[in-house]
Amino acid sequence: MYIKRISVYISLLLCIFIFSSCQSPNVLKPDTPENTVWLFKRAVDDGKYDNLNKLFMDERKNAVSIDTFKKLKEISTPGASFKHYQLLTFTNGEMVLIRLSPNKIEGEYRIEDVIIVPEEAKKLFMDNK
Repeated sequence: MYIKRISVYISLLLCIFIFSSCQSPNVLKPDTPENTVWLFKRAVDDGKYDNLNKLFMDERKNAVSIDTFKKLKEISTPGASFKHYQLLTFTNGEMVLIRLSPNKIEGEYRIEDVIIVPEEAKKLFMDNK
């Protein structure tokens, strides 16, 4: 009787585990910088302009034209690498681009490189609203 009861409990636990693991798969959401870039790449690779536009702030939707979107699709490859950058802008207009480690090292992000942004490249980082 005791063994039968244990086997029923084990069977019940297995059923619960199987049903809970069969639920819909985790959907990638733009809740981290990495996920947002992956979703951007997926939209480009899949040719889904609407999905790409959903990733933009409301006031910046359609910032990428259809022509630019087509060019992005042409240059996209299956493999890609991602870098973490932070732009430090000083009140005097000078800019420093800091590349961070892609993953935490001992619980912290570390600096991999520092680049003083040349004058001719600063316009790439200016707000163009």
